[in-house]
Amino acid sequence: MISSNFIESLKKINLKDKAPDYNFLDVIRKNDNENIISEWLAFLFDINKCSSPQPLKLFCEFCGIEFDDSQLEIGREYTLDNRRRIDIIIKLKNAWIVIENKINSMECNEQTVDYEDKIVSEINGQNISLHYIYLKPTFNKSNPTNKKFKIMTYGELVEIWKGIKPENFTRTECYVYFSEFMKLINAKYSMSKELQFDENTKLYIEFREQFYSAEKSFDSTCQAVRDKLINLLNSVFPDEEWTIYARATYILFYKRSWGFDLHFEIGTWDWQRDYKNITFNRLIAKNVQITYCLHAERKQAEIYGVKFKEIENKNSHLFSTEHYNFSNEENCISSLNAIAERLLEIKNSITPIVENAIKAT
Repeated sequence: MISSNFIESLKKINLKDKAPDYNFLDVIRKNDNENIISEWLAFLFDINKCSSPQPLKLFCEFCGIEFDDSQLEIGREYTLDNRRRIDIIIKLKNAWIVIENKINSMECNEQTVDYEDKIVSEINGQNISLHYIYLKPTFNKSNPTNKKFKIMTYGELVEIWKGIKPENFTRTECYVYFSEFMKLINAKYSMSKELQFDENTKLYIEFREQFYSAEKSFDSTCQAVRDKLINLLNSVFPDEEWTIYARATYILFYKRSWGFDLHFEIGTWDWQRDYKNITFNRLIAKNVQITYCLHAERKQAEIYGVKFKEIENKNSHLFSTEHYNFSNEENCISSLNAIAERLLEIKNSITPIVENAIKAT
C-alpha cells in the first residue's frame, strides 16, 4: 500500500542532477589515499617547489615556531633506525616538525612514542626544538598515544590557510596545486561527519519497502512490454529467413545469408541509459528515443562501407531517431506498433538494395 505521505515526499525530490564536484584525486581514483595526500602536503610545505612561503609560514605559526626558512628540508616517509617511517618531517634551522598524517586510520603500536624517542636521539643534544603534529580529518576521533603530539584537524588547517591568494605565489601557476588541495580538504576532511546522507537517500531509507514494491511492479510491466515488442519484431522478421539478436540497449536484424556483421539495428541513446535507465528492457517512459540504422561491421565494413554510405544518403528515414511515448497502456501499444511499422517499411525498401549490393560484390 503506497501512502499519501510517500507520494508527497516523492514530489519534493529535486530531479535536476547536481553536477559532480571532482577534484584531482577523483580523476586518478586515489581518494582517501594517505600517501598521496602526504605527498601533496609536503609539496606545499616546500617553498622552492610550490613557490610560496605562506603555507609553511602559517603552519609554523600554528605550531608556535618562529619562521626561519634559511635552512629548510622537507622529508617524506622519513625512515628511522627501527624502520618506522614518519609521514612528513620539516627541518628548519632551529626547529623540526614531525607530522603524523591520519586520514581514515588511527595510531598503530604506539608509533608516536617511537617517533619521539628516535628523533630525540637523532638530534643528539643539538639546539633544535622539536614539535609534533597529529594531523587528521575533523571527523576522525582517534588520538595520539604520545601526548606531546598536538592534534590539528584539517578544518583548522583550512582555517589558517584560507587567506592565501594567487599573488602569494611567485609562480602563479603553482597556485592551482594549493587551490585544488584546499578544495579537496574542504569537501572531504574539514567536515564534522565522515558520511552525510542527502535528502533523497533519507527518503529511500524511510520508504524502502514502498520503493521495492513499486520497482517490482515496474519491472514486471517492462518485461511484458519487451515480450510484446519481440513478438511484433518476429512478425516483421519471420524466423525462416531472419535472425533477431536482442540485447538490452540494441536489437539486430539480419538475414542468415548476410552474416551477423551485416544488419539492421535499432538502439537506445546512451544519455537515456545513464540518466533515465531507458533500455529495451525498461521502455516505459514518456519520451523514449530509438535510432534506426544499417550497419556493416568488421570485414563487412571494408566490403560494403561505401555502398552503405550511398544507401544512407538516399534513404534518410533509415538513419534517423524517432521519439516514442510509453507512459501508459494505450501509448505503449501505439508506440510498439509504430516501431514495427517503421521496421517493416525499412525492411521492404532497403533489403533489395542490400542484396543487390551483395550480388554486385
